[in-house]
Amino acid sequence: MDSKDGYRSDCKACCRVDVMGPRMAQQEDKRAYMRSYNVVNADNLRHAYLLRNYGISLERYVEMFDAQEGRCSICQRTQAKALAVDHDHACCPGKRSCGRCVRGLLCSRCNVALGNFQDDPSIMERAIAYVTAAGLS
Repeated sequence: MDSKDGYRSDCKACCRVDVMGPRMAQQEDKRAYMRSYNVVNADNLRHAYLLRNYGISLERYVEMFDAQEGRCSICQRTQAKALAVDHDHACCPGKRSCGRCVRGLLCSRCNVALGNFQDDPSIMERAIAYVTAAGLS
């Protein structure tokens, strides 16, 4: 409570709890709702993400995943996480794809490696020659 002189009888920390307590509880309720919403609607959210960013449906992703037997197209390892959709950046520069230039599914390590090599075969060939010459293979 404010007094006539403008001072409060409680400290700043107590005042903060009085003001922020109900607001924080409301935010936690919103977070809990969104967590349950995301679990219930996981397939719909994944489908919308794939369609928006890569121009493919969830069904197409699952077909590709099954065709690759759940393995990365490059390293052939299975992953606990979902495989990343790889597309040809010459067709669609940036993160989004038209859907026609999707090449396959990759693990995050191989996807980052391709990005670092800028999809340039000559750089990849030099990397292979470097690793082979250095006796690292």
